[in-house]
Formats: sequence, structure tokens, C-alpha cells
Amino acid sequence: MNPKFLISPLLYAGLCYSSPLFAQSKSPTRVAFLADIHLQDVYGDFKSQDFKGVWNDKTKAFATIRTMESQLNSTRLFNENYFALRQALEELKQKGIQLVVLPGDYTDDGQPMNVLALKAILQDYAQQAGMRFFITTGNHDPVSPYGGPDDKSDFLGESGKKQAVYSEISPNLPPETAQSPQLANWGYFQICEELKSFGFSPGPQDIFWTHPFLDFDYEGYDFEKVTRAADIRSRLFPDPKTGLMLPDASYLVEPVHGLWLLAIDGNVYTYSGDPKAPDPRRWTGSSTGFNLAAEAKTHQLDWISKISQEAEKRGKTLVSFSHYPLADFHENASAEMKKLFGSGKFQLTRVPDQHISERYAEAGVRIHFAGHMHINDTGVLTEDSVARLVNIQVPSLAAFPPAYKIMNLESDQILQVQTHLLQKVDRFDEFFDLYKMEHQWLTQNENSALWNLRVLEAHDYLDFNQLHLEELIRLRFLKADWPAD
Repeated sequence: MNPKFLISPLLYAGLCYSSPLFAQSKSPTRVAFLADIHLQDVYGDFKSQDFKGVWNDKTKAFATIRTMESQLNSTRLFNENYFALRQALEELKQKGIQLVVLPGDYTDDGQPMNVLALKAILQDYAQQAGMRFFITTGNHDPVSPYGGPDDKSDFLGESGKKQAVYSEISPNLPPETAQSPQLANWGYFQICEELKSFGFSPGPQDIFWTHPFLDFDYEGYDFEKVTRAADIRSRLFPDPKTGLMLPDASYLVEPVHGLWLLAIDGNVYTYSGDPKAPDPRRWTGSSTGFNLAAEAKTHQLDWISKISQEAEKRGKTLVSFSHYPLADFHENASAEMKKLFGSGKFQLTRVPDQHISERYAEAGVRIHFAGHMHINDTGVLTEDSVARLVNIQVPSLAAFPPAYKIMNLESDQILQVQTHLLQKVDRFDEFFDLYKMEHQWLTQNENSALWNLRVLEAHDYLDFNQLHLEELIRLRFLKADWPAD
């Protein structure tokens, strides 16, 4: 791929509205990108006697859902996106698309219940539709490298009130707190092992697969040998600050002839304990992305440079994806936004610095798909009016606008990217009666600001996400991000 002659600002500007990146085409090689699913198993099993969920008369089952109040104060939905994922996969099945990329945050905090629910859904579509899935890590999927205890204080409980559920119970917690091992956070070892069939390890159909800690050997590729070397426990690098070893789930795969998909693990973690007495629970994650990863994971840049050179030498089309963006996603308005709102507002800390974007462009990244921001945007890094790197932000299935992208690869020189809105979702209103019960309980028992029942008047999933955004602005963003004047 030679973007110097193919990508211009005039072409990429309309990309978010289903316009072509290079040229219109009907490609035999199509790849779908589904970002920021934040899957929670809404009919899961807590494996606990303390709390089973809230009874849903509509389905005659216990629903393991979060409150509407918590959803409307979050940048993502927690519950309805379970049905949105199934709807999106059904649409892809009908379109005959078999290669699907998930750029991180495919679960909501990597709990066993949610990871296993995702695994079951993806396996179902792999078996019935022949789909193949390639995923990478987001800041919600392992929230720390080695896992640990966690909790949620906002499950919907009896009569519509909140129910706290902890993975571990301590003496200072209220007696009504429930305990469930399903609320713990899994780390890399558990998540990559359970989901190894979805890119973290090579598949028998793959033409080629490798990771940053393997010697690059395309001509001598041995599936059995590489499979043994794919164990995430052997894919470790030293943390530059402490020297402690951390996992890196990056990989390169050639699922069909000529297409190389490069999964970049951009997660960065900091350690707050004594390095001489390592404690896996003292790691915390960051949502910043490549501004930190470029320094914390310098081995990745060397590896990416090697991969891009090999791709050019062999005539492969290299498309990278990560949870994190590699170019400004605010239409180059981030500097002005910082002046008005402050550098800590509107998630501006997640905007890659230009010199960081340039480093990845110099390493050979040309086309990059990212999630994390829950927005639909295409950013470009240019030099003398020539695009060096195009960053394509894939919208979330759990926020406005709920959508996914499809990349059509016509040749090693031409591709098209389209955005598909997810408007109609079966069962999106399955919990609305439960939310009404919650609203009634809040009205009678709480003095805090109430969310607006108008949210439950949504006529489809797209409308529901629009109303969610409006309430999120009212309840959180106006107060948190906008100056008083």
C-alpha cells in the first residue's frame, strides 16, 4: 500500500458518512470492525446465594443488569449493548462477512461472567456462520495486568433499588452487600487463554501469525511450533520503571492472502508497590493510550517497523488496529478545546500528541482502526498535503451513534470503509419495565436528581442512544466539563 499517492484530505473527509477512503469498490475481502461493546452478561450467573439478579416478569428470568441511573451517568450503556452485539453479528452474517475485528473493550471490566459470555457468543457465530474474530485488549478488558478483586455498587436489585456486589467481602462492608467471584477482574493470563481462538493464538486457517517476541520467519512458518510459542505467559517485557515483567498481547495475523492485520496492545500500567516484593494487585491501568505506550513499550515500535518493512517487501496490505487512536480525533481542534475547557476535560488526555503520531507513521503505520472514544471520526496525519497516517475511529455499539464499520479491500492499493448505523435492535426495550420500577423507587426514597423517564419512550436502539447521550450531557457533562460562564 502506497498511501502517498492514494490518500488525500479531500478523500478522507467524507469517510464517516460511508464515502470511500480510496475509491468505490465491491471487494471480495471484507473486514468488519466492532468496537467498545462493553459486554455484560445480562442474564448471567453470579454463582452466589447472596444475589441472583432482579426478576424480569417479561422473560421469567433473573436479569443481572445495572441501574438506568448508572447508565445515564456513564459514557456507555451497560445492558442493552448485549442485544446490540447480537444484532450486529446477525447483520454481518446476513452480509456474508466472515472476518471481524474487535478493537478492545469487548467486555465491561473483564469479569469471568462477561468474558465467558463473549466467548460463547463469538463461538456461536464462528460455528454457525464461519466467522473469524480478531481482538485486542482495551483498558476495560484487563483493567490490571494480573487481575484482582473488584465490585460494582449499581446492579439493579429488589424493588428497583441498587445492589452492591463484591468479589470479596470485608468486615467494613454493609451487611446487605452481596458476594460473587464473578465480579473479580481477570488479567491477561486468564483472558487471553479463554479467548485465544480469537486472534491471541494462531488459528489453523491462518496463513501466518506471529508476535513481538518471536523471530520473524514467514517462509518457514510452522503452525504447531508457533502455537506453542503463543502462550501469553511467554510474551513478556520489562516495565521500564520497575523492571517487573508485563504481558504484551500484540500480534500479527494473515487471515487471507495478502492482508496483514496488526493488533497493537496499547495498554499501559503503573505499579504502586515495592518492586522487590511484587504484588499483582498493586498495578493500575491507564486510559491515555499511545502517549504513554510509545515510551512504556518501545519494543513495539521496533517490531512495527520490522513488520511494515516485511509487508512492503512481500506486497502485503498492512492494516493496524488497537483500542487507542493514533491521530487527533477532534478534527484538529484539540488545541482550541484545551484553551476553552482545560487540558483535563473532554477526554483530551487521550488525544495523541503529534510527535507520537509521527513516530508510529515513521514505523510504517498507514491505516489504523481504533476505538476507545465512542465517536465516529477519521483523522489524518499529513505532511506537505500528503497523508502519512489515517486513523479511523470505530464508533461504539454501546453509545451514540451505535455503529460498526466495514472495510472492503479491493487490492493492495484500494480500500473502502463504510459506517453502518445500528438502528433496529431486537429486545432493546426488554428491561424498560424494570427501569420504571427503579425510577419509582428513586422518586420515593432519594433526594438526588432523577433521570428523565423520557428515555424509556425510545422507539428504536438509535433513538435510545440519542436519549442516553442527552441525559448524559444533562446529568454529567455540563457540570463536569463546561466552564461555569
